[in-house]
Amino acid sequence: MDDVKRALQACLVETSFDFDGTVAVSGGGYGRSRKQCVSAPELREFCVGKDGQAVEMRVSVHVPEKPKSRLVDALRTVLGVFIDPETDRIGHAFPVSGGDSACRTHRADGLVDMQFISSLQVFADALVQAAAIAGVEETAQSLADWANGKPVLLHECTVLNDVHLTAPVSPSEEIQLIPLGLRITEQGVEAPEFPRLPIGWNISLGDYFGLTLLKLSRSAAPALFHPVRETNGQVVPSVSVDGIALDRACGALSLLANWHVSPSVVWHDYSDAASFCLEIRDTWSYGGNRVRRMGQDNPVTITLEDDARFQDLDRDQLRRTLQALPDADKKLRITIDRWRRSVPGQPNLRLEDQCIDLRIALEMLFLKDFANARSQEMRFRLSVFGAWYLADDIEERRRIRKTLMAAYDAGSRAVHLGEVPEKKRGTLSTAQDLCRRAILKLLHEGPPDDWGDLILGAGIS
Repeated sequence: MDDVKRALQACLVETSFDFDGTVAVSGGGYGRSRKQCVSAPELREFCVGKDGQAVEMRVSVHVPEKPKSRLVDALRTVLGVFIDPETDRIGHAFPVSGGDSACRTHRADGLVDMQFISSLQVFADALVQAAAIAGVEETAQSLADWANGKPVLLHECTVLNDVHLTAPVSPSEEIQLIPLGLRITEQGVEAPEFPRLPIGWNISLGDYFGLTLLKLSRSAAPALFHPVRETNGQVVPSVSVDGIALDRACGALSLLANWHVSPSVVWHDYSDAASFCLEIRDTWSYGGNRVRRMGQDNPVTITLEDDARFQDLDRDQLRRTLQALPDADKKLRITIDRWRRSVPGQPNLRLEDQCIDLRIALEMLFLKDFANARSQEMRFRLSVFGAWYLADDIEERRRIRKTLMAAYDAGSRAVHLGEVPEKKRGTLSTAQDLCRRAILKLLHEGPPDDWGDLILGAGIS
């Protein structure tokens, strides 16, 4: 690795960088700099202080042929096992500026695998860029660690629609919720600097104002791989550091907000390798959702509405819910999914569909051991079990039983007649909240030993 460091030092002396970047500025606006040619120290000065912020830079690296040739030779010696001699290409688990190809695989468990393949010439340019920004020693050490099997650390990121925070929340070291573009102070609303976000692809900084960034810790390995020797599928599997997939995190947030929390644009942010690629290259839409713009370009005009979700999010309750979700059985996970489909927060949501999804959620919750019962018997059991599980006094049990019966009937009407009167929306809302309460109770306390014993007073003091 000493030869690589010496070659990088020689390259930095003679390399120039052309860039045309979009930089977040005070007040949350942004301006485009003119195309200019800078040296390595000037590039470093430009980037220092903007690490982790909304910066989009397209850098062209111009390394003179002689020092670059020495660097490429040194890389062949150190990284030869990862280089295909016929194509002179190398595989890596993180993007580099100017990389040749990328492959994304969506897995059944909700995680996304990414792998990238570049020519050694392009990889050398990216290495010089990284050394200019992060320093030769740090860049060479990262390369050595990756060559020796250390994984690449990254974050799976998304912007959540209709979730507005007054302050950052982190229920664990692996999960971060960051408010975008709004800070509530005694003087009013301020716009802080934006974190690192994808800019472009018809998304501007103004689209993010008032929304919330969700970051989940991930790792990917192997960081470097032979592009031909390995198969194209699952070469670089990503690993969830905390066991929480994106959709599961959104499920927990939905339960706490009583609202359908959905991701929009999704991307990987490579914290270990950010200096190798200064723009967020690869984004994808999750379930067809787009960033739903909250306000205008000027964040001063944006105000949080009275019913804004999560203005004060209970970190401990979120942590407990996230910890409980991986152990939830299949039927409870289906219950959560169906409940989420029934609650507001999705575009073009029909009342009839909400009633059907809620009925399915309630059946999965309270009737999982009575699948072959008749409709009227299921209606009775569902309402009685729900009343006994959620309430301690007779009057509240009566109210809950009546509401659950009405919700069950509304679901039946939606299935058989294809319509539900608008006046049933209040009943739907109340039943949705009862379902939510039962889900959280099951997650945090576990189910009763026997649902039949429950209505006989088992466990009731």
